[in-house]
Amino acid sequence: MKILLFLFQIVTAPTNDQNQVNSIKKLSETVETLVTAINSVDEQAPRAFIMTRDELHALSARSKKPLTEEEFKTRYDRGVQRAHDRFRRLKKDLGKVEKATSWDTLTYKNSGEKVMDIRIHLNTIDRVDGSVRKNQVLLEFIVFGDRLLMDHSMRTISDLHYDLHVMEMIDLERHQELIDKYDAYAFTESETTTIPFQNNKKWGLISLDGTIVVPAQYDSISKFEFNYYHVVTKKGHNLLDKNYKPIYKKPVKNIRRSERSYVVLNDKKSYENVGGEQGEPRSTVEEGGIESIERRKPAADRRITLAERLSTESYQNGPFKKSVATGATSTRNTIQILSNPGDSLITTFRGYDYLDPHNIYLAGRDSLNNSVVVKYTGEVLLKTADAGVFESPGYEHLYDRKTRLFGVYCPTTNVLVEPKYRYIKPVDRDRYFIVLTKAGKLGYLDSKGKELF
Repeated sequence: MKILLFLFQIVTAPTNDQNQVNSIKKLSETVETLVTAINSVDEQAPRAFIMTRDELHALSARSKKPLTEEEFKTRYDRGVQRAHDRFRRLKKDLGKVEKATSWDTLTYKNSGEKVMDIRIHLNTIDRVDGSVRKNQVLLEFIVFGDRLLMDHSMRTISDLHYDLHVMEMIDLERHQELIDKYDAYAFTESETTTIPFQNNKKWGLISLDGTIVVPAQYDSISKFEFNYYHVVTKKGHNLLDKNYKPIYKKPVKNIRRSERSYVVLNDKKSYENVGGEQGEPRSTVEEGGIESIERRKPAADRRITLAERLSTESYQNGPFKKSVATGATSTRNTIQILSNPGDSLITTFRGYDYLDPHNIYLAGRDSLNNSVVVKYTGEVLLKTADAGVFESPGYEHLYDRKTRLFGVYCPTTNVLVEPKYRYIKPVDRDRYFIVLTKAGKLGYLDSKGKELF
């Protein structure tokens, strides 16, 4: 994340197209153009950031499903109007801007396109009493060469929601990285009873209770598919059955995954289909090579924003459903938990900005911006300076703002995994964890958070 500080007075004036700068190579001047436009009398979004027809044609051409001419016209006209409408609403929400104090950027991939977010800290003047207030805006752009195109959200945002936005975008990008690099090897199914472990750069399989069922002797092990595990060594390929026994006495020359089975090339240079369910059609294989079939990629896990979470989270989970929904009171960083609305006091939490109910736990932030997980009784289970958000089915997802690495805290087992991984996902709550290391390598942790690599 690039962070630059700057300070300049804002002069209210119509936006001058000739003076507008939109260049990633000149980000400081680009941000100054945006701030000037926000405080100008012009209600339109700055023209330098509006997507041209040629740019939309180029973006459409490189997508998996290019737009038809009719779709193109509708998409372009609506896109331009949407950019102006969003910018107008942003200006209305902010009011008069006194000065901009700092800004930072976040770059990531979204739906295959490179996106850059610009967050700008502003001092704004209150319309009622004229006092100066701190505010910040988030503008999301498509990156097209050296230009930033207004085609995404523009809104005011709090530190809390910005943290969650960053976590969500980076987590989704790295989830896709896991799929792209390790789709065939990532043990992500909750019903699995064994997971890979690594020793001396060789892979084996270990049960969830810690028993080694396949010694670490393979260069790779794929997830259980078509009734077999696909394993590879320098000597060749093999398949392990559900009892972890190799089905070939000697490794074969090659094994590839087709759409519905494994395609095996043996030493006699003949092919056979192995695995899959009976009755499924066999893949056709031409002499001289195994067919290339693009792997079907599962959809990324859906992440919901904090705003959605706070407005839709089920409050009827847990023993104090009524008190949390209507009986909890919050005044000056003090939150009281009542057994029932208007009934006896259970706990008083002091020094908290918010606490959100999750079954028998409460998760939120204190007044010092620490992420916290507590019990209704008042017991503090976790307090950390890392950004955090409580995820279903029941763990606190942690994010180090400086290193951009992830960790988790599982309150049911009291297991804390400090943020040191590019990606981490508890499987079936906390039976085990799948991770991408800082270097982008696949790995696993057991239920206690111990590395199995």
